[in-house]
Amino acid sequence: MVASVRLRIGTRMRYVFFGSGQLGRLTLEELLRYGPPIAVVSRPDRPKGRKRKLTPTPVKALASERGLKVLTPENPNAPEVVAALREMTPDFLFLIDYGAILKGEVLRVPKVAPLGAHPSLLPKYRGASPIERAFFNCDEISGVTVFVMEERVDAGGIVLREGVTLDPCHRTKGEVLPEFAALAARLLYEGANLLAEGKVRPIPQEGEVSYAPRLKPEDEVVRPEEGVRPTVGRINGLSPEPGARFYWEAKGLHLKLLKANPYVGEVIPPVGEFAYLKEEDALLLGCSDGAARILSLKVAGKPRPLSPGEFANGYLR
Repeated sequence: MVASVRLRIGTRMRYVFFGSGQLGRLTLEELLRYGPPIAVVSRPDRPKGRKRKLTPTPVKALASERGLKVLTPENPNAPEVVAALREMTPDFLFLIDYGAILKGEVLRVPKVAPLGAHPSLLPKYRGASPIERAFFNCDEISGVTVFVMEERVDAGGIVLREGVTLDPCHRTKGEVLPEFAALAARLLYEGANLLAEGKVRPIPQEGEVSYAPRLKPEDEVVRPEEGVRPTVGRINGLSPEPGARFYWEAKGLHLKLLKANPYVGEVIPPVGEFAYLKEEDALLLGCSDGAARILSLKVAGKPRPLSPGEFANGYLR
């Protein structure tokens, strides 16, 4: 779905940005370095927190701060939304981390193409949680793919793609998101210019297709019996939000484990139990094939994360 329209040299690229979550916010922030969108489309405000206060998405919050035009339709494919987008006469749609599927009428709006940026090396991990699934599977390499959107989710022709080093045993999702965002913004802008100048053609996706479905509550549960690397990958892949959940039976405590790495040493607690090595300031969680070193965690109902030493002093006496 790439039109033969060419942008005149010296004209500003007219694009509408679709995004909602933190990755979307970081990507929009990077895109503003290249040039602002003519409008931003995000998901509607939702109740959040214990008081269920209506809260804008991270993307809407940033767009409002920067004085950008923002649309927050419940249904982005509604006729009135399509009409509003057509009136803007965009050259491109840019989408990342939006949270809803765009149908044909919306995808046909831009003069040149609707471009999606997906945080994986497509066709691997099509779907809603590619970064988390890569961490869960302890992948060392992921990436960003910019593709021409079609009605099949994440299935369009590839314009550009580039790898990102994850290091899931030592870095968290929150720590790698800025790298994904900077790369997504650059590839979106470069890809759009190449398409507009006729210097690149989308290439059909090839290779084995895999999927990254939306996370369910059970995906957030740490299972030390699966082994050290899967345990560490799940903890780091869910940090800082929503956080990996672990129920410590010995003390009847619900915990959120926020960062971990594999422990190399002789001390291995029983599976599902903790041990603290004071001389190393090491909090260990026993796994089926070794121990995960927990670097940060929260106790349910407590306001802030605890260091290994703080947790040991309060709960391992």
